[in-house]
Amino acid sequence: MFVYLSYLLDPKDNAYPGEPVIAVEQDSVISETGKPFNSKIIHLPNHFGTHMDGPHHFNPEGADFETLPIETFAYTGDEVLVAEVPQRGVPRSVVTKADLEPFADQLRGKRLLLIRTGFEKYKFTDPHTYE
Repeated sequence: MFVYLSYLLDPKDNAYPGEPVIAVEQDSVISETGKPFNSKIIHLPNHFGTHMDGPHHFNPEGADFETLPIETFAYTGDEVLVAEVPQRGVPRSVVTKADLEPFADQLRGKRLLLIRTGFEKYKFTDPHTYE
């Protein structure tokens, strides 16, 4: 099973309020800069686009991403459960234990639970709510 989790990165997209968006700048141009290739520099803030926050993000004692082994982020299909938990279209609603109880049997032996709430519908229909 393949689960596509990301949106394309676009400088016109919205970011977390007050945070910068992706910026792409030309670094070199063939023959104009004396280099035999074109290159760009990409500035990608950690709160822009599809991302996840590591333990250190909210906990000063938590681990930084670069200290976690790659196995922390690598899963095979049978280790993953995608649970559809529609939140009734209500922004800021919380997924509760009761919402996940129907998945209890399917969760056995899983290392990763992905919860799809349907909130992504706001990304293009109501960007302010999505932010």
